[in-house]
Amino acid sequence: MKQLPKITFIFPIYKKSEYLIHNIQKILEDKYPSELKEIIISIDMPEEDFKKALDILKNFKNVKIVISYVRRGKVNATMEDLRYSTGDIIISVDSDAKIEKIDLYKLVNELEEVDILDFYKEILPSNWIGKVMYMEYMLYYQYIGYFVNKYKKSITMNGGAFAIKRDVWEKVGGYSKVYVEDIDLCLKVMGVKGRIKVSDAIFVSIKPLDNLSQLISQKIRWTFSIIEVINYHFKDIVEISVRYPLLIISFIGIISIPFIFWLYLLIFLPINYIYVIGSNLYNSMVGLSPIYLLVFSPFDIYRFLYFIFSILALIFTQFIFILVLDAIKRKKVFNLVYYLLFVTFYVLLYDIALIYNFLYYLIFERAPIKNWKV
Repeated sequence: MKQLPKITFIFPIYKKSEYLIHNIQKILEDKYPSELKEIIISIDMPEEDFKKALDILKNFKNVKIVISYVRRGKVNATMEDLRYSTGDIIISVDSDAKIEKIDLYKLVNELEEVDILDFYKEILPSNWIGKVMYMEYMLYYQYIGYFVNKYKKSITMNGGAFAIKRDVWEKVGGYSKVYVEDIDLCLKVMGVKGRIKVSDAIFVSIKPLDNLSQLISQKIRWTFSIIEVINYHFKDIVEISVRYPLLIISFIGIISIPFIFWLYLLIFLPINYIYVIGSNLYNSMVGLSPIYLLVFSPFDIYRFLYFIFSILALIFTQFIFILVLDAIKRKKVFNLVYYLLFVTFYVLLYDIALIYNFLYYLIFERAPIKNWKV
């Protein structure tokens, strides 16, 4: 009989985690042998109430608590505290992730075929940000995830909860000191011909951000990572794109399909009709005041109306696309207000943050925020 591997869980935490005790209970309740479970709680600058809550864990011999009274950041804390671990498999779970389901026997079986497992995740829809972010996670895990599992390759992963073989972790040097350590780790593993899978052996729900300021900061950080990742792993990304074009098309397609419909719609746009509306509007404005003869022309009004129609058409096609995908998955319709927020605000915020980071990086050759802890 093949010997079962030992599994190390690491929980990198800053100040506190409301799901930690729940997560540890789920791990300990799993039927996998308890002597093959190892739990490391890595806490930077813990709050006093949270430290007291951890007293219940001190009697568990397979739980280690490492406390730092300076903020090291997730990368440094994980790299340092994994030195205390002895597991053959490393599982990292962020402080805002809540384990809803866990099957360690299934996890071990799946890791015989691949090197990394990116666990299925959903955002808890507890506020308006969570309800909007839900759609982003749905698109990735329900649709792009299909192609990731088909080819066992990816150019990204979500580090909120994942598993990796220890020998692979050590081979690629673990985390690098970058802003998106999870995507960087994924691409380093892909660079040594590693394999990845999206797995439901562990299913987690993620606590959403609290406010708009946090959302903007997160998008600036994440979009800067696109520049960073392309810079560091351009060769690996190109190789994956060439060898697995359908995988890359799935990433691009989920984003671009609404734009394809939009362009198709613009081909059949009744241009003459819009020009007639613009001309009539112009004549009405001139009738009110001749000054408009000096300010506008009928063509200016037409271009403005065409622009407005184009934007509305794009919003409509994005809206319908996301609505249909989510309805397929959920077998029911999500709140329409949040669809509109997603396609008019959330996606736009990504675009603005990406442009901002790109220009900032071109000018200053560094990240726009210096104090991100890595």
